[in-house]
Amino acid sequence: MPKIDDLLKIVKEASASDLHLGAGSVPMIRQNGVPAKPQAELVEA
Repeated sequence: MPKIDDLLKIVKEASASDLHLGAGSVPMIRQNGVPAKPQAELVEA
């Protein structure tokens, strides 16, 4: 499970506008108004 700092870094690097978190769910980001999964290797680290 990634730490919040790591997730926020992913959001910044992806120029995403949102970070969506939910218990038992994969973290999602919003890029250009579209929900997207961040790169798997970054989230699973």
